[in-house]
Amino acid sequence: MSVKLKLLPAFLLCNLFIASAQTDLSTGSHFMKDSLQNFLFTLRGNYFFSSGAITNEFATDYYRGKFLSDDIKDGVSDNLTSINSFAGEANWEASLTFHPDTNNRKVEAFIAYRNRSFSGAKFSKDFFNLFFRGNKMFAGKTADLSDFGFQQYSYRQIVFGIGNRFSLSENKKLYIGADIAINQGLKFLKVDGGPATLYTDPGGEYIDADLHATILTDDSAAQHPSRLDGSGYSGDIYIEYETENSLLSFSAENFGSIQWNKWSTKVSLDSTFHFEGIDVKDIFEIGDSIKVTGVALDSVFYINYVRNKSEQRVTTRLPMKISGSYTLLLNEINVSTTFGIDVLLNTYSSVRYFGGINYKLNRANRVGIILASGGYTAFQAGLSFIHFFPWRLKLELGSNSIYPMITYKSGKSQGAYLSLSKSF
Repeated sequence: MSVKLKLLPAFLLCNLFIASAQTDLSTGSHFMKDSLQNFLFTLRGNYFFSSGAITNEFATDYYRGKFLSDDIKDGVSDNLTSINSFAGEANWEASLTFHPDTNNRKVEAFIAYRNRSFSGAKFSKDFFNLFFRGNKMFAGKTADLSDFGFQQYSYRQIVFGIGNRFSLSENKKLYIGADIAINQGLKFLKVDGGPATLYTDPGGEYIDADLHATILTDDSAAQHPSRLDGSGYSGDIYIEYETENSLLSFSAENFGSIQWNKWSTKVSLDSTFHFEGIDVKDIFEIGDSIKVTGVALDSVFYINYVRNKSEQRVTTRLPMKISGSYTLLLNEINVSTTFGIDVLLNTYSSVRYFGGINYKLNRANRVGIILASGGYTAFQAGLSFIHFFPWRLKLELGSNSIYPMITYKSGKSQGAYLSLSKSF
């Protein structure tokens, strides 16, 4: 779902809440479709983490800097395949929706301020074991570190949008909405790894490493006059076709990029090293006590960095979500069902399939169940809840990962969203 100018049936039908699933960019709905109100102000936020291999226990302890026991690592290793992935996101937004012409309720405008952070990676089974267990387990073997990828973005958006309702017949309507965002880049890091291997001698006398990668990052030294590291534009479009008992929707969200300033750094790592006289242990404990034919190992990496470093403008494409869904309304029993598909492009996500069942308990409360498969993990199940307070105040909260969070040690996704809106 989206925090943008998305024409959602939650406001179209008023008495039903249509749940969706996230891959995710954001959550919630805000558009005042067929509303008698003039303004709608919304505050919302969400976060999620999802992986096909990394467990919630491992991710939480790693983020908090806690000790990772072998049992916790084993819980991840048991899930590893040849190529694995994970992603995490955190967003918050303040938005205002209004009728620019109070005599024409078909047209609505939208402005918003968003703060977004996204991280994602893909990695091989050997990469995980080498990074978190050291290279001792690879004595006499070659670890395959190829095709590693990592991306991390932090940016702000100032958004302007508009939408319109078209009456096709008495019971058929078409809704179209679009917006454009001015992007302000705060920080980014992107690593594209090529073929890479590491061989460890059975006796620990030497290591052969063949490493190929490109590293792109923003101006961490902040040597430019402005604190803004990048700028760009992105846009969204939403189309919905509504009949008396159904709703068909399509959206393309966050299509755009950020161009980072000329002080951004590009490093090309294309090297073959032969390390001699190394005690076989964790190779990530780099220090001057480890020598490569008389030269400190960390100095070798530093020399390679300096020789291949360049400063230039870098353009990165933002995570872009494409989704489609079909909703069937069973008004006689206050139930609706939704089925859909979405994918988060420019990331390491796969296609996700989702479904939801929503029920109106009474005038003030709505509940929903969400099921999903794909994206970054195999299975998700969650709950949603809406409460309408007096004075036109609305609360939305929920999670698409209730089941994975309950199975904390083995679950591989987590997340939650919260929205508070006020109509005037």
